[in-house]
Amino acid sequence: MNKLNLLILEDMMTDAELIILTLQRSGMDFGYTITIDSESFISAIEQQRFDAILADNSLPQFSGVEALRIINDRKIITPFILVTGSISEEYAVSIMKEGACDYILKDRLQRLPNAVLSAIHKYRIEEERKKFLDEVIANEALLKEAEQLAHFGSWERDLLNNTERWSDEQFRILGYTPGEIEPSVDTYLKMVHHDERELVRQTIDYTIKHRDRHKYSCRIVSKDGTLKHIYAEIAVARDADNNVVRINGFIRDVTETVHATKSLQKSEANLRAIFDNTETAYILLDADLKVVSFNQLAYKISIELLEKPLSDGNKAIEYFDEEARPMVRMYLQNVLRGSSIGYEMNFPHPDAYGKWFNIDYYPVWNNEKQVLGVVMAITEITAKKVSELQEKKITAELMQRNQDLEQFAYIISHNLRSPVANIIGITDALVEGNLDDDDRQVFMEGLTISVKKLDSTIIDLNDILQVKNVVVGNKEKIHFSQIVDDIKFSIGGLLDDKGVMINSDFSEVDEVSTFKSYMLSIFYNLISNSIKYKQSDLAPVIDIKSRKLADKIELSFKDNSIGMDLETKSEQIFGLYKRFHPQLAEGKGMGLFMVKTQVETLGGKISVQSKVNEGTEFKIEFDIKTFAN
Repeated sequence: MNKLNLLILEDMMTDAELIILTLQRSGMDFGYTITIDSESFISAIEQQRFDAILADNSLPQFSGVEALRIINDRKIITPFILVTGSISEEYAVSIMKEGACDYILKDRLQRLPNAVLSAIHKYRIEEERKKFLDEVIANEALLKEAEQLAHFGSWERDLLNNTERWSDEQFRILGYTPGEIEPSVDTYLKMVHHDERELVRQTIDYTIKHRDRHKYSCRIVSKDGTLKHIYAEIAVARDADNNVVRINGFIRDVTETVHATKSLQKSEANLRAIFDNTETAYILLDADLKVVSFNQLAYKISIELLEKPLSDGNKAIEYFDEEARPMVRMYLQNVLRGSSIGYEMNFPHPDAYGKWFNIDYYPVWNNEKQVLGVVMAITEITAKKVSELQEKKITAELMQRNQDLEQFAYIISHNLRSPVANIIGITDALVEGNLDDDDRQVFMEGLTISVKKLDSTIIDLNDILQVKNVVVGNKEKIHFSQIVDDIKFSIGGLLDDKGVMINSDFSEVDEVSTFKSYMLSIFYNLISNSIKYKQSDLAPVIDIKSRKLADKIELSFKDNSIGMDLETKSEQIFGLYKRFHPQLAEGKGMGLFMVKTQVETLGGKISVQSKVNEGTEFKIEFDIKTFAN
């Protein structure tokens, strides 16, 4: 405790000295002023501030009670202790009621030090309490006055105690007198304009689930039907476990500001109407690339596609996914340097093609040719893009069909022409009739062979045409693992004979919905090829695996076969009647052609990696949507 300053009212110097000596012996650190009458007493309290007053009860023309009344009249808050020779109990009670802290008899001064310290301590605590209460009251009054002047109200929802509180101005903004209705979020939402109610509800829910603070604006319909414009903020408090424990917010009545702004911008009303009703979403960014304003379509897109509502002050880059951010950041920085940039972007959506948008960035200039910000113009082009993609698909299919026709023309000119020419030559010779029996027999055998070749070629063409026809029938759920097991069973003898090991891993994707006959044929051809073209000194090992890659499913078939020379043969691998190792196995060269045809018919694509004597790996890729029911 700091050095104390005491005021002693005593006309007997011996008694005053005794009081001082008693306090000094207690170890108290203090200074003192002695007064002997009302004049000196009043002079002392006017010139100094004392920590305590020790007053005799009876002086010649002055008394302790009179001194206490002077203190009270002047509203001086200082502990007052009566030090007297004798006093009745009734008198003691009366003087305590006047405001004295304590009374000490002069023949019991040993109590005085503790009485002084105790009184000072109590007064200081009381003084601090009053000061705190005065500040609270002043702050509350100031807050209420500020709320009324600024037209903003505040609310709090305590989830731990399940209570909700609105400030008086919150009630007034909504058109009610304080306490007229039960405060709650649902009550507030009922007053939000019906066109914006769901968006406000979503914004509040999103903030509670994913953020700590959020801002928004909306319109409300007050009790008397008046339409008001509101600016609002929400702040969420969480505990150590990230659980929401309290939600605070405030709303501000900005109706006058909105009306004033509309009045000032009256000349731009038509432009604004176009801005809000155009098929293009507009977002205005400042030089720090933070959102300044946006139209309703932009907000709708942010809710529906990004699940993150646009809000003033947010960084624009945060609305793009991590993968796209570096590119978008580079574009925006270039726009701040004065460039205009446009590009197309696809956003995920349940529709097969997603949602496509054309995004243009334009710099905002001031009169000094300085860039103040960026305008983002976002226009949906899904219909146009789908049309282009479908057109590209049709073009690709037409090109593929042209290639197929060229292939068929090749087949007709080579594979059909040869047996047909033989048949014509033989029949001409037989018709002339100048053949002996042996020659006739030879010609008949040749005719039979040519007819069989012709029939085989026609059967191959029929098989190809069957595969290329549009897939009909119903899809069914299949398991890749079951297909492999079925193939193992069907060629079990061959597997044992060749020592074939087939390893499969379908842990990422096993069940799909597709046309079983095609998938079975694809698996069978690739597995049988790996066995046919094994290395002579190695037992065949075939690894089959499925993977889920974003929106695609990949199948890989990897073996340790003799492989292929892709540098010279890459263009022929999937060609019809193309064979690379005829000395190792019989065949027509149709297997890989059929595999590619069936994969493409199912909407997929196939690629190959291979090196001579190191093995081959085929990868087949399907869109996940391909396997939808």
